[in-house]
Amino acid sequence: MFAADGTVHALVPGTGAAEVLLDVGPETVKQVEVSPDGSRLVTVRDSEVELWDLESADLVAHWTYQGSIVSDGCAVRFDPTGSKLLVAPTARTYVGGNGYRSPSPKRVVDARTGELRCELEVDPSIDVVAATIDARGEQVALAL
Repeated sequence: MFAADGTVHALVPGTGAAEVLLDVGPETVKQVEVSPDGSRLVTVRDSEVELWDLESADLVAHWTYQGSIVSDGCAVRFDPTGSKLLVAPTARTYVGGNGYRSPSPKRVVDARTGELRCELEVDPSIDVVAATIDARGEQVALAL
């Protein structure tokens, strides 16, 4: 869970007490995802996605997107091993007389370093409504 003061909390099993995991700054966090091994945290803000190391509290990687990526949703999913991360904003941007388009790149990145592994090309006129990554971190499923 996250708070308006820029801190991300974890609930302690059994007690339900909130423990501060990380101070991510003053801008409101809209969505979080924790890696299966608990070593990484992804935060989603209005137009940013950040990858954090929970042990050191260091920012590992940061991606900025045009427009608000949370107004229409953003799929951030770790593969079951926690080694790869899918970042798939579903934001739509109004492009003049061409209507709304979803130009935000869908990426698979290394969850340890934030290094780009591949970028998925999706027709910008198609809305991506959900996304996930398989157990091997090799296949991505997009719900269109």
